[in-house]
Amino acid sequence: MNRITTGVIVSLLIVAAALGWTTSHYHG
Repeated sequence: MNRITTGVIVSLLIVAAALGWTTSHYHG
C-alpha cells in the first residue's frame, strides 16, 4: 500500500476508536 492509503486507514481506525470510546463512555 502507498502512504496515502495507509494514512487514510489509520485515520479511519482512530476515528472509529474515538467514536466507540465516547459512545461507551457517555452511554455506558
